[in-house]
Amino acid sequence: MILAGLIAIASFGSHIDPPDRCTIVGHGKRKVTIFVPSSDDRANNVNLRAARILKESVYRMTSCELMIQSSPIPGGQNSINIGFGKNARTRSRSNTIHSKTRSKLRPDGFALLTEGTNVTILSGGKKGAVYGVVSLLEKYFGCRCYSPTAYVFPKRESMAVENVLVVENPTIKFRAINGDFSNDPTYLDWTRGNRTDEVFGPGYYVHTFNKLVPKETLFAEPNFVQIIRSNGASSGQDVTPRTERLFLRSWFQLHFNNWRLRTIFS
Repeated sequence: MILAGLIAIASFGSHIDPPDRCTIVGHGKRKVTIFVPSSDDRANNVNLRAARILKESVYRMTSCELMIQSSPIPGGQNSINIGFGKNARTRSRSNTIHSKTRSKLRPDGFALLTEGTNVTILSGGKKGAVYGVVSLLEKYFGCRCYSPTAYVFPKRESMAVENVLVVENPTIKFRAINGDFSNDPTYLDWTRGNRTDEVFGPGYYVHTFNKLVPKETLFAEPNFVQIIRSNGASSGQDVTPRTERLFLRSWFQLHFNNWRLRTIFS
């Protein structure tokens, strides 16, 4: 009787809450459903893209196809919830994250966490949901993207994560990628890159002064040749990266008569 009582006390006193563990695929079988908010706004297009990246990546690793479901609220148990707002129904741990973290997430920022048998990805806006999914795949499953045609998706029969809490807030808002690789949207997603025409007009990223004010227009103006020569350039030179700064400074001097602008472009 005494021994039984001690065993009972020990069993109650040593109770430990189970870890937050989400099994995505177990022995080749689907264990979760991906949920995204049911809305037609631009932000949800990003959430849906994030869900599709996750679905495709899981399939390439396990040959198991996850389902994507739209819903006004996050899914229940055994769900991966992507992009739901801070007022959505969630477990207590996620409520804490929502109130303390999501309001501080910058654009492209995200919070990735496990809660019970679920995974939640919160977004600060823009492509935060996509970067949260990519972070999950890279950090916990060894996926990599080296070029638009060079990916790594380690083969496995099971996928699970537990006790995850990752918050990332990119400091740099614009991360330009030039060249042919920038034409591949999936590569940009995996490398957190941007095309220059997302911010600048097409063809107007750098060295664009000759497009704005053609050389022929400049040299047709009175006194411009004299000013450009005084700044060290020849009237016969093409607009190149080296001379563009001189042309720009001379143009300001000609039109604004403000010689102090000389220091801005020196």
